[in-house]
Amino acid sequence: MELGERLAKVRKEKGFKQKDLAERLNMSQQVISNIERNTTAPDIEFLSGVADLYGMSLDELIERQVVPPQRSEERRVGKE
Repeated sequence: MELGERLAKVRKEKGFKQKDLAERLNMSQQVISNIERNTTAPDIEFLSGVADLYGMSLDELIERQVVPPQRSEERRVGKE
């Protein structure tokens, strides 16, 4: 799922219309539409505002999976 699709899905789950979200974030509905259609990439200010409005972390909002860093031993073994 692309980011715009994810943002649209969460918006709907939270019970917001594009118009509502646009008003709350002080931007046009067209900008919201473009982001959700993956025509325009959202900036961090937009993502932070949406996450705050929905009561979510940015990681939850974008479904980011944290990958633990490899230990230096594991990296060396992989290079051999």
